[in-house]
Amino acid sequence: MWTLITSASIYSLYALPIITLSALGIYVRLLPLYKRAIKRVANHVGFRSLISPFSGAGFGTPRIRGIYQGFDMPWREKHKVFEKWGSDVITSVSWTGRSVIYLADADLIQKINGNARFFPKPVEEYTVLNFFGPNLVTAAGKAWRRQFNVSKDVFNSAGMGFLWTETRNIFDSMMTTNGWNNLRAGEEIVTPHVVDITLRIALLAIANAGFGMHMTWNDDPNAVTASGHEISFQSALHTVAQNSILKMSLPWFCYWLPIPHLWKVRTAFKELEVYIKEMIDDRKAAILGASERADEDDRSVEEQERYDLFHNLVKASMTGEEPLSDAELMGNIYIYLLAGHETTAHSIAFTFGLLAMNPKAQEKLYQHVMEFMPEDGVTDYEAFYPLFDYVRAVYFETLRMFPPVQQIPKIVAYDTVLILPETNAHNVELGLAREAQTQKLEGPSPITPPSTPTRLSSSESNSSVASTRSSASSSSSSSSSSTDSNLDSGSPLDMSPSSSTTSLSSVEEDEKDVCAATFAESVVPLTTIGDSSVVEAQALSLPLVPAADEIRLASGATWTRSTTTTSVNDRIPTPTVLPGQKSLLVEKDTIIFVDPPAVHYNPKYYPEPYEFRPERFIGAYDEKAFIPFSSGTRVCLGRRFSEVESVVVIAYMIREFSIHPIPLRNEKTGDVIKETRDEMMARMFRATPKITLTPHEMPIMFRKRKDGSGVVPEDAFP
Repeated sequence: MWTLITSASIYSLYALPIITLSALGIYVRLLPLYKRAIKRVANHVGFRSLISPFSGAGFGTPRIRGIYQGFDMPWREKHKVFEKWGSDVITSVSWTGRSVIYLADADLIQKINGNARFFPKPVEEYTVLNFFGPNLVTAAGKAWRRQFNVSKDVFNSAGMGFLWTETRNIFDSMMTTNGWNNLRAGEEIVTPHVVDITLRIALLAIANAGFGMHMTWNDDPNAVTASGHEISFQSALHTVAQNSILKMSLPWFCYWLPIPHLWKVRTAFKELEVYIKEMIDDRKAAILGASERADEDDRSVEEQERYDLFHNLVKASMTGEEPLSDAELMGNIYIYLLAGHETTAHSIAFTFGLLAMNPKAQEKLYQHVMEFMPEDGVTDYEAFYPLFDYVRAVYFETLRMFPPVQQIPKIVAYDTVLILPETNAHNVELGLAREAQTQKLEGPSPITPPSTPTRLSSSESNSSVASTRSSASSSSSSSSSSTDSNLDSGSPLDMSPSSSTTSLSSVEEDEKDVCAATFAESVVPLTTIGDSSVVEAQALSLPLVPAADEIRLASGATWTRSTTTTSVNDRIPTPTVLPGQKSLLVEKDTIIFVDPPAVHYNPKYYPEPYEFRPERFIGAYDEKAFIPFSSGTRVCLGRRFSEVESVVVIAYMIREFSIHPIPLRNEKTGDVIKETRDEMMARMFRATPKITLTPHEMPIMFRKRKDGSGVVPEDAFP
């Protein structure tokens, strides 16, 4: 025993110096990296941590006080951390040498997202999403432009019309299959997690409108109907969507370990890949043989399939000048499946939760829907999507409060000077002033509803609604043009079904390494030449001004222009620092995180940001401060798909049911546990940022508004 104690003491005696020397060696090794990272962002305010959020370790590590702020920091803190540091631009510097900037300033974000040359997407960090092949998310340069050119016309008005009808049919199938049509007024449907409903709806919508399948609510999602497969398409898709983060995090050999869940994930990815390959081959054969079809049923199927997104994508890839490879087709189909399935389902679930907690807004939504909904419930995209402006406003307010994407990374390609406000202490006052200005200057709502609700049949309603939309759009165009010229906040988003997506010309300019027209003085690119720097004057639409020979930066450093270097017309844009502003020199290779939650909860753009106020999105609103699907050249192409599907589901669900939260109960006694509204909100809206923001558990009760007689009893809503 004495020998053991003596050995342990000797071991401790030698171990302590070894550990100390090792720690000192690590410190000496990391200190230069840390100092370099600090210099890269001019020691601007923010986090100083051991782990970088833009790393493999940062992606999977939770918050550790004093060591790491956690990957979920943007969602957890929203704008509060920016208020703490007194700036809408903060930094995160890690001892591993990585510098990150978080942005909550919509003006800077607009210019950075609009300039792919100086602030490209770090696509090398997205290669883990190449599960099935290269895609729009992971591609860059010419490869991205080629895929964009093929994909941009897929989301057209005909496809949106097909999606509207399919989503409406899915809702009818859900009501009939579950027997919800037969419920009497006041009867209730209780769901422990509303995502179980919305995920099923979104899955059928992407399968039918996205892939031309013919699934119904009555189908068994686990039934294997295709020969040669181990699991069904629906099961494979659901498992892949739920485990994409896991797939990105673990090395390939882990999936051969004797762990049942990992085997299930491996099987799902393998099966989904086979399903997608088979669908591509079948659709190519159908397109090539379409002209030979003589059977009427076949022509009917072909007529229907030509509107689904998958058909259009395959056809465009076959007939275009630069067709996509099968690997690129598979890669993009996977991205559309993931975004069109899980993201939309979660956003609709958050919408139902917010309506449950805000009964006044829910009642206003119900009155709005019933004002335009025909008695037989038959609607179409062209006529009713523009009319349901308050439905869109409810959905947009949900996306503001629960943005699907939490962080959008960019990388600084050149040394850059950012011009930003000295402080964000006045954001609340600025937000109230902007809101008052918008209310004062905005014209009538783009859609002016009739003073008295009129209930028509579907045929009468479609013609009446079309004329209303036509007259309203003509009046709104003139009012919006005058509003745009006066409002600093930007123009309202075009909601017409025929509105196009991102401008191809601007995308091509960016991909040809030409500055976007929106690149203004608040972002001034520099290129280092020897010991001095010179502004690279390629802001084509910006009035160029004489260059200053020397600029004193807020950080105390001096930036000197090389007098031997000339630029366009010997004139360059200078970073003009006005009173109340300061400059921030950001060096090449710094990571920029566009922070949607911080922007959406910034009182500068949204007064009382924690309040659910759909009216923010009626009429003119600050489009650049609304970035749930990103912005600029790489904005999500499937945005309209998600919006249309969500509008249909919300409108029809609110037509049939009132929505209520489920109180918390004691598990043993069943007694209701008293909660404040804030406590109930915190319980219902717990969420985790994964690939998109994912709710934990959201119990919701749907109460039938009326029975088959069409009469709502007075005591139906206690």
